[in-house]
Amino acid sequence: MNRSINTALSVQQLSFSYGNRMVLDNLNIGFPDGKTTAILGPSGSGKSTLLKLIAGLIQPDTGSITPAPHSLITGYVFQDFCLLPWLTVQDNITLVLRPHKLSPDAISERIQEVLTLTGLLPFADTFPYQLSGGMQQRAGLARAMAIHPSLLLLDEPFSAIDGQTRELLIGEYHRLCQQWPMTRILITHQLDDAFDLADQLLLLSSRPARVLHCMDLPDSLSPDQRDKLRSEIWQHLKKEVQVSDRQVMRSSIA
Repeated sequence: MNRSINTALSVQQLSFSYGNRMVLDNLNIGFPDGKTTAILGPSGSGKSTLLKLIAGLIQPDTGSITPAPHSLITGYVFQDFCLLPWLTVQDNITLVLRPHKLSPDAISERIQEVLTLTGLLPFADTFPYQLSGGMQQRAGLARAMAIHPSLLLLDEPFSAIDGQTRELLIGEYHRLCQQWPMTRILITHQLDDAFDLADQLLLLSSRPARVLHCMDLPDSLSPDQRDKLRSEIWQHLKKEVQVSDRQVMRSSIA
């Protein structure tokens, strides 16, 4: 990292493979306390795998994550929402609160709190299939926030929604971050998501992923600054995207 800040989470010499296929190669990353880090990289570079390792859903081959994943209260917003279709919105949230041994009254208060913040209170008894994609994403965010996480993981949270809904969700995201100080890690393919949401931008190489570049982002960017940053970032990623495309072609031919 390029400045001295408090680090909430540290990944050290982290490597991971699926069988004989190495996905992550000796990653060393510091995630700033109370800030949002956006992670970009070519498709298949291991961004979602890194998120799963941080969440403790899978274990690394080598290296460490400090503090250990099981010691953190971690909220996870999945790319495909992962809402159970046979449960209502409030029942989906109740499901993640039960392991925390809260009283029924406390669970009701948490559900009302996060549904109010995400604008879903009128839809508490609605099933996921009755919601739009944007509302399902809000429900996924509400579920992740209900446990009052110290670490929030977001896997391409805006990939399945339209531009207008994206703007609404970004506003809600900033409001939630003001209400609850927490460290956020965001996986995205969109530079605009990083520019609008992140304090730190991390670029990964093609598989096996290495850290290409890490930069701090200003609080706000003018259109000219966005264009300049976009060009700089593309220069870092251009070669890696070409390598990733060749890997995909070789895999399809094989």
